[in-house]
Amino acid sequence: MRNSSWIATVSLWLLAFPPIARAQSTLGGLQDAGNAAGFGREPQKLAPLIGQIVNAVLALSGLILVVLFVWGGILYLTAQGDVERVKKAKGALVNAVIGIVIVVSAFTIVSFFLPQLVFLSGS
Repeated sequence: MRNSSWIATVSLWLLAFPPIARAQSTLGGLQDAGNAAGFGREPQKLAPLIGQIVNAVLALSGLILVVLFVWGGILYLTAQGDVERVKKAKGALVNAVIGIVIVVSAFTIVSFFLPQLVFLSGS
């Protein structure tokens, strides 16, 4: 059972983040490698970088919460009237809904304050 959950987790990561697996198409030497690593160009501003990180974290947490919501629904459907299993399923659904509310609220707050931060920093 442990191997199957590990395989499912790895598969989810590979499906959720396909850009990680993409390979370089050219072999151009040290100059191309340096450019790909970010050397030789202007440094990135801090505020947009923070925004990208926050958006990635919020998207990942939203994906996890949707999976938790589906899992709670499956638990509820397969409870077959067992009171303990129904209670466990309802708990998972309530936790998923609370998590989704928190993630949406965080996204709303970040969407409001991040442009203000960019404006104030002059990025």
